[in-house]
Amino acid sequence: MSVYCKNCGKVIADDAKFCQYCGASQEQQPAPVRSSTRIGVVYCILAVVFGTLGLHRFYVRDVKGGLLYLLFGFMLSFVTLGISAIIAEVLAIIDGIIHVRDEVLIEKFGHLWK
Repeated sequence: MSVYCKNCGKVIADDAKFCQYCGASQEQQPAPVRSSTRIGVVYCILAVVFGTLGLHRFYVRDVKGGLLYLLFGFMLSFVTLGISAIIAEVLAIIDGIIHVRDEVLIEKFGHLWK
């Protein structure tokens, strides 16, 4: 049975730890452990406390979503006498509750941490 280098694709010895051609390591690298629980909890806290400012969206690097919350929740509240701020805060709390589950947050914004 032939074993191929993970980097250059050439045939190497079965028990080789490094490729003799390119020098790449052939050992399995453990997958990096990510604390997605912390991401979900911080996201939820930011959504509940600072929802009108959109900080929870900026935290997951969703700049468009953060700017929308900032515009409609904070800036527009001066014109609508606070009604848009109340609506934005309710939407942010719902957003935080939905995304406190790690799977949903990683599925939606996981590409940002790769």
